[in-house]
Amino acid sequence: MTAPKPFEQAVLRAVQEPLPLCERPFSVLAEQLACSEETLLNEIRRLKADGLIRRYRPQINYRALGRVAVLVGAAIPEGRLEQTAAAVSALGGVSHNYQRDGRLNLWFTLQDASTAAIDAALERLRQTTGFAFYSFPAEKVYKLDVRFDPAGPGPLWFVPGRPGRNPTETTTTAALTPDEKQVLERLQQELPLAPQPFDQMLPDATGPMSVALLKSLTEKGVLGRIAAVLNYRRLGYAANAMVCIAVGAERMDALGGELARIPAVTHCYRRRTVADWPYALYAMFHADTLGRIDAFVRRFCQQHRAADYAVLPTVREFKKTPVRITF
Repeated sequence: MTAPKPFEQAVLRAVQEPLPLCERPFSVLAEQLACSEETLLNEIRRLKADGLIRRYRPQINYRALGRVAVLVGAAIPEGRLEQTAAAVSALGGVSHNYQRDGRLNLWFTLQDASTAAIDAALERLRQTTGFAFYSFPAEKVYKLDVRFDPAGPGPLWFVPGRPGRNPTETTTTAALTPDEKQVLERLQQELPLAPQPFDQMLPDATGPMSVALLKSLTEKGVLGRIAAVLNYRRLGYAANAMVCIAVGAERMDALGGELARIPAVTHCYRRRTVADWPYALYAMFHADTLGRIDAFVRRFCQQHRAADYAVLPTVREFKKTPVRITF
């Protein structure tokens, strides 16, 4: 793997940050990078065409819309794995679906309008496939910060100075106007790589009006950042694993906070446990090799006296697509 050149790295860092909500957002980014707007847009187009940028689109906070999402795990025999994974991926509410190396070897996220709807979907899957599906809803978010250093994987131990980003805890459902619902429908697409992208996304509300609508949705907590998702494997992050740790409630927040400070961790949650799966603390690690992740987790758990843990490396990606929300 050849590391991106300095200007490429600068652009890849910039596009992972929230896009400014103004009429010409790329002009603002270009000024920060000391280049022209045209140069920046051409570079982003090239990086996307080359596959280093996987997606560049608005992120919708489903929690603020009153929706629910859960992590689901299942133990599927090897001979039935692809068939079962295909049935899971066919569900519109599934955004991520992976094979992981562990006793529970199929893991996916399922989003729907309510917990009852999710339970019903999992029951239909059970009846269709004959397998049990275990739901692990998040009880607390310690970190949700999917950004990658374009220079490649760095140290796994925590680096002081930049804590992870956590989503705002949403306890109420945002009240949306009909216009805002229509805007949200249109925002669920790739960002046009043009000088005035919001005018293209929202042709009925151009200029200051489109920006005002975006800011209103942001203030209501529905619109998250508009940012790029990188192809981390192309940047040298060849290994990733979901790490599950069994830890008592009295130490949960301390360990969750410690994991959130580690640059290699993109997600960290406290989740509900089920029988025969006692792990409540989950962290997603990304590094150059699985050996580095294994060694770090072993050291971390020894240091914090957490003897019961599981490292579940990602074996295969079956689906990775944002859920489309309709009104």
